[in-house]
Amino acid sequence: MNAVVIYKSKTGYTKKYAEWIAKELKADLFDVSTVEISTLSDYDTVIYGGSLHAVGIDGIKFIKRNFDRLKGKKIIVFATGASPFRENVTDEVTEKNFTPEQREQIRFFYFRGGFNYAKLPPFDKFLMSLLKMKIKIKEKKGGKLTPDEKGMLSIYDKPVDYTRKEKINDLIAYARM
Repeated sequence: MNAVVIYKSKTGYTKKYAEWIAKELKADLFDVSTVEISTLSDYDTVIYGGSLHAVGIDGIKFIKRNFDRLKGKKIIVFATGASPFRENVTDEVTEKNFTPEQREQIRFFYFRGGFNYAKLPPFDKFLMSLLKMKIKIKEKKGGKLTPDEKGMLSIYDKPVDYTRKEKINDLIAYARM
């Protein structure tokens, strides 16, 4: 197997998983901003990772835009997020991000990453501030907070890292099949 791992990471959690995967598979590793699609012709397995934002995978356009040029290759996509794994969410992510044809060829994995407000780019900080304010208003009005909303409030002001190397095991096994 000749594999490549490509990633887009804003706060480092996706990059950490990408590095673990690349090391385990002895694969080449590229930030998506530095890789050309022509480079991928040398690989039979293409792995892409990006963070999850409102069920959208950051940077996934690279794979989608070049999907026809990746035909015949094993394509694996992983996303990282602060929320715990939930089957219904991964189904929603794949439905939102991939066409039915793409879903047939792409295997998707979700890994819990973390949250660090200080490492977010300015626009993401703005969006997270709006989210926090919305949750606080809901709470103040006596609304029942969801577990995700409670979790967001509890980690908002302190960095948390949920990454665990053993979480990549299923992806590694699939890549080696």
